Amino acid sequence: MDKSSPQLVPALVLSAVVALTAALGSLLYTETATVKLSVPPHRLQADLTINAGPSGPDLSTTHIDAEITESQQGTASTTQVGGSNATGRVVFRCSPQCPTAQRVPQGTIVATQHGLQFATQAPATLTATGQAEVGVRAVQPGAAGNVAASTITIIVTNHPSGLQVNNPSPTTGGVDGRTEQVILQSDLDAVSTALAAKVTDDLNAALHAKSPGMTFVLDEPPTLNVSSDHNVGDKVPTFNVTIIGSMSATAFSEEMAKALLRAALERKVPAGSQLTSDPIVTEYKIIRLSSRGNVTISGSAVGFITPKISISRLAGQIRGMSVGDARNHLQSTVPGSRVDIKTSPAAAYWLPLITKNIKLTVEVEPAQA
Repeated sequence: MDKSSPQLVPALVLSAVVALTAALGSLLYTETATVKLSVPPHRLQADLTINAGPSGPDLSTTHIDAEITESQQGTASTTQVGGSNATGRVVFRCSPQCPTAQRVPQGTIVATQHGLQFATQAPATLTATGQAEVGVRAVQPGAAGNVAASTITIIVTNHPSGLQVNNPSPTTGGVDGRTEQVILQSDLDAVSTALAAKVTDDLNAALHAKSPGMTFVLDEPPTLNVSSDHNVGDKVPTFNVTIIGSMSATAFSEEMAKALLRAALERKVPAGSQLTSDPIVTEYKIIRLSSRGNVTISGSAVGFITPKISISRLAGQIRGMSVGDARNHLQSTVPGSRVDIKTSPAAAYWLPLITKNIKLTVEVEPAQA
């Protein structure tokens, strides 16, 4: 055996140690890990009562008013007007004479040669040598019942022989049925209702125009004074309804109200937490309005928060840990979170000892409304 062999063993061992150390050192620098931390947001709500008025204290108000005069034309209803019956008088007499006194009952029908009939309106009694006059009314309405004198000469109803009839003067007052345009209450109501709605909408638009970017609450319902140039029953084809409307309100800045609600939510964020980028939802309602323009507003703001996370600090805490221990540590540090860890090489069960070789990202999960 070569005498130099014992001296070679330590050198070989040292070389192996140096090579192993170099390999381990190289591995330390080449190991990497990707860690994804998914954080669920938590809902946070802040409720606030805002006292607003001409002098605050939380929010200032201003008084606005509007007045509008508008007119609208309406059409009268077309109605059927019934005709009227002609009336007149007839004289009954006996020719040459009646054998005895004769009684002509009410409702006796007499007529003209053309068949236009009239009915007596009262009973009449004739003596043997006399005559009797009584009123008659046309059986059918219409202008045809207006007949000339001495044209009603026929007695239709059964009568004793020798009894005669005649009309000493014309019958008058018969009018044919017709249609007319007459204003009904429903006509006025329909136009007034439609115009009132329009005037109210226009008053609201006028108040909005006077308070851009502001919310207003009415001091009282709008005042609407309604008038018309015609009345119910007037026989005219059209009419006009006029409304003079006025409305007043107390206005305040909607953006300022929302800013106060957002500020209340920000003050409620716990230490160590932060609001997410999700929009803050604000809503409010008027719960009280005084005659002096003071308004009490009840509102709320809703947002979402997550813990404040230092990525470098968390990465430093889990370096060199096993994958399981690192997952448990992250989930206990950020409760409710989900952790996904991938190492390179894939077979590595430990995270790198070098913090900068750990790529840690935090993802905030979508907020649930």
